[in-house]
Amino acid sequence: MSATPSPITRMNAAILCGGEGKRLWPVSRKDHPKQFGVFAGDDDPMITHTAKRLEALGTQLTLGQAVAIGGQGHGFLIDDHVADYGFETILEPVARDSAAAIAAISALMEARDEGDVPLIVCPSDHLIKDSATFCRDALAAASATADYDLVLMGIPPTHAETGYGYFEVDQVALDPTAHAAIVKFHEKPDAETASRYVSNSLMYWNSGIFIFQPAKLIDLLARLNPGLLELCRAAVKGASDDLKRLVLDAEPFSAITARSFDYEVVEKAENIGAVRAGFDWTDLGSWTAVSQTHEADEHDTVAVGKGVSVGARNSFVSSSGPLLVAHDVEDIVAVATPDAVLVTRQENSQNVKSLIDLLAPDHPEMSAHQRVYRPWGWYESIARGSRFQVKRICVKPQAVLSLQRHVHRAEHWVVVEGVGLVEIDGKTWQMNENESTFVPIGAVHRLSNPGKIPLVIIEVQTGSYLGEDDIVRLDDIYGRKEQDEANHD
Repeated sequence: MSATPSPITRMNAAILCGGEGKRLWPVSRKDHPKQFGVFAGDDDPMITHTAKRLEALGTQLTLGQAVAIGGQGHGFLIDDHVADYGFETILEPVARDSAAAIAAISALMEARDEGDVPLIVCPSDHLIKDSATFCRDALAAASATADYDLVLMGIPPTHAETGYGYFEVDQVALDPTAHAAIVKFHEKPDAETASRYVSNSLMYWNSGIFIFQPAKLIDLLARLNPGLLELCRAAVKGASDDLKRLVLDAEPFSAITARSFDYEVVEKAENIGAVRAGFDWTDLGSWTAVSQTHEADEHDTVAVGKGVSVGARNSFVSSSGPLLVAHDVEDIVAVATPDAVLVTRQENSQNVKSLIDLLAPDHPEMSAHQRVYRPWGWYESIARGSRFQVKRICVKPQAVLSLQRHVHRAEHWVVVEGVGLVEIDGKTWQMNENESTFVPIGAVHRLSNPGKIPLVIIEVQTGSYLGEDDIVRLDDIYGRKEQDEANHD
């Protein structure tokens, strides 16, 4: 490996926030994928961990542009988790995979005259607990961009993993601040091949963390896929502002063919290098991978939340909903949420994503959570029957629901926490804890939270039709139209 030259004084950072997180169902679902979930043993979602880790680079050098790119439907979730750490949200009008996302970020850096500044691009859903070592390795990789078109962070394999891609370097990596050229990429191997890779000091897991100078990547794209580059440039040039978020132009971006960055660029590039990562890393790509981040009992079983093991062996038992007891079983994964339960063999935990397409047409729980997140907060249905539904609604401080009316239902509101500002048919008043009000069918109404703590209400709906599409939206501070979403807001 070659020692890394020239110190870096400025970097830019990007977080990839796309993906549906199918492999960690039922906790991760399309409307709230794993990057917004809590898996690290504390209260922070994975995307927040990523933002904090990149923000820490600012203690070592100047962190300039910091962006997070993801789907338009998750825009408010991205904002909620990264805005406090200085990240600007970039929204994709349609999902076009990682090649389009990274090319668009590079085009944006080019447009902002940041093409020569090293850019680190990180997935939002990886678990890395050693932030200091991550920053050290990121700086080493940034310095290496002087020699390569693209630099990857390579993870020394610790076990024969069949769920990761691998790459091979040209010399043994000993110095953690050194770099080497990548000579070959290897697809996810079978168990026998993975065992050979582990004992080969030239082999590394592909972490999916990329560091490069955008100008060099743009030159690379101009050779490998000029059509992708021009469409991304057009999407950036035609981008519009939406509540301080940058929305890429839909027409050119929609014309892009969805492909991964690895397939479209990385595996075709010739001048590509790697830095040996010194931090522990996992992409949390299966429930088995999640279980390995927790301490197991004497029977190699991990129990989380309301999951309980009684004589279970080599298993993972987790519940955020009902009590889940695993008794005298072996080699299983059992995960429960308030509305769904998964039970599978450990050996099949990589294949959970195949269940989504199979079952989604008949089971909305495959893609939607019981708790539904909106720009103003969240709601969840806690009871439902003929002509009635009971919901718990939480409104963030200073947030406002749309001015709206319903054609088929009336609503009863009871405040259980915080203070609400209620508007019904032009009259406005404050509603405190233990106070209630009634919203008749057809009444124009709005609820907001003027306070500093979350507002929580219980809503009882009654009527002949209680579907989420019974809403006529008259005004909305988030710029949504009546037909944008069938939802409660």
